[in-house]
Parts: sequence; structure tokens; C-alpha cells
Amino acid sequence: MIRSVKILFFMLLVPFTITAQQRLFATVTYNMSMPLNADFKDYINKTSYRGAQVAVLYDLKSNLRVGLQVSFNDFYERLPREVYQLGDGSHISAVLTNTLQYTPVLAKAEYSFLPNRRIRPYAGVGLGAGFINFEQYVGEFPSRQMKIKAAFSVAAGVNIPVTIRGDYKISIGTSYMMSPYNEAGIKNISTWNVQGGVVIPLK
Repeated sequence: MIRSVKILFFMLLVPFTITAQQRLFATVTYNMSMPLNADFKDYINKTSYRGAQVAVLYDLKSNLRVGLQVSFNDFYERLPREVYQLGDGSHISAVLTNTLQYTPVLAKAEYSFLPNRRIRPYAGVGLGAGFINFEQYVGEFPSRQMKIKAAFSVAAGVNIPVTIRGDYKISIGTSYMMSPYNEAGIKNISTWNVQGGVVIPLK
């Protein structure tokens, strides 16, 4: 899955780098993600600290950027040993391990409210596809499926320039992401996320 994310990001980056003229920027952040909806939390109720987010955005105007964004989070939870019923009706005493990797690939627009100020708040919206890799282990018996679903995101945060020209910035933000799932008893994959990282110009 991680290799797939790297390939996706490379494919997204190449078309932009050909025409980059100091108006193209990459935002690279750490991404912490928390499950929100009840059925997702019934499957995994732990925050994912294994995540990252990369956005490549082009300045249409001083306060408006558009581009592409790839996020990734790995959710994991191991439950204590219990007796579980298998699909064939038999029972097994085992440790239950639940994992899910969520990779939204979105077209994104970002609006900056104060583009010429020292601290620049922004709001963003994204729409695209979510790659969802579901894996559950009852002891050594796995259940796996990979699905591609629609994905939606809204975000807000601040960019703080750290150079005189203002092209390098620190970025701190939060976002909500959602994909309809309707698989394995999970209706939606919805998460609240916290990001922190840097904005760098691409030349």
C-alpha cells in the first residue's frame, strides 16, 4: 500500500513540475487521523499516528490555489483473545486484529483569507477517490478486501511564512474526510485529522 501511495504521488507531481514557475507549491505534512462514525469506531477505535499528506497546489490568484492531494493513514487495533464464530459456523478462540489503510486522492481547492499577512488562514475542499484496504485476522485466518470509493474533504488551517519572500511556510491544519463504504458492517469511513508540516516552492 505504501508503495502504491508513492507511485500515485509521482504520477500527480510530474505533469505539474513541467510548467512550475514559482507559483507551484508542495505541502508536505504529518497526518494524525481519528475515526469518527460509530460503525468505523466499532471496527477500530484507535487514533492512527501513522500517516502523511502531500498536496501539490498551483496559485491561480494570490488567495486561490488548486491542485491534487494524496493522504495516507494506517489504522490498527488488536483485541483480546475471545471465542469467535467463523463463516462455516465453527468456533475458534483467537486474538482479533483489525487493520485498515485509507488513501484519499483528491482534486483540491484552497482559499487564503489574508494572503499578504504574516499568518495566513485558509479553508479548503477536496473531491476524488478513496482507496480502502481492509484486513481482519481471526488468529491466523485473514479476511481481506480492497475497494475504491468516492471521497470528500473539508479543511482549515494556517500557513506561516518563515522566509522574507514568503515562499517557504509552516503549515498547521485540521480536516474532515469521508468515504461511503458499506462493506464489512462499516457504512462510512469518516475521520477527523490534524496536520503539521511545511510548504515548499517547486522549481
